[in-house]
Amino acid sequence: MRIFFGVVWVVIILPYFFITLCFAQNRFGTTPQINAEFDISQFVSIDAKIQNRFLLYQNPLEESSNRSGFDHTGIQFVATAKKGFLKNFGAGYLFRWDNSDGRFVHRIIEQYTTEQQLDVVQLEHRIRADQTFQREEGAKYRFRYSIGVEQPLNGITIDPKEYYLAFDNEYVGSFQDGTGHVEIRFSSALGYNISKDDQLEAGLDYRASNLMERDAINTLWLNIGWRHSF
Repeated sequence: MRIFFGVVWVVIILPYFFITLCFAQNRFGTTPQINAEFDISQFVSIDAKIQNRFLLYQNPLEESSNRSGFDHTGIQFVATAKKGFLKNFGAGYLFRWDNSDGRFVHRIIEQYTTEQQLDVVQLEHRIRADQTFQREEGAKYRFRYSIGVEQPLNGITIDPKEYYLAFDNEYVGSFQDGTGHVEIRFSSALGYNISKDDQLEAGLDYRASNLMERDAINTLWLNIGWRHSF
């Protein structure tokens, strides 16, 4: 079983390199982030995230002539119920500043998550809807489904001082100003469980957007993150 999942990971990661070799990347950059989880009561937990994004290279888009530089910074909070009728349901808010146009973005989030343990692999399913608002643009509505996988590299569970692999596949449908868009995301990362409260992860995040249009956009991000549970 362990060998099987190792083969699966190779099959998942290889398409990243195939895509980058066969197609010109529109955007490439890095996204350092910090996640913090707070148990504010026995009924509710809050997940907070601070993320910055830096462009290292891009094929110039029509509205921009810059190939590199600071892209955006944002803060996100999601509160999730741990018990009761609304268990695993969450709601949140994102506040972001985009450097490209100097505008602020506001996003409202609703989601449902559930976890499933399969042998040495832990699955997480997430269904999310969000609504994005910013000045001089119509509201943007998105519906998203993602499935995430975590697998320890040693043993059956992810214990302190051990490495693990993480993979996420997400499908995003959006609607804005009477036009719909489809986006697919694939990400994989190598994580290190420092302790029961701290994890470090580094990996690749590939996104293919505007799939229903001729000018599809390919982006590849190097994600580096630290998570702490209070």
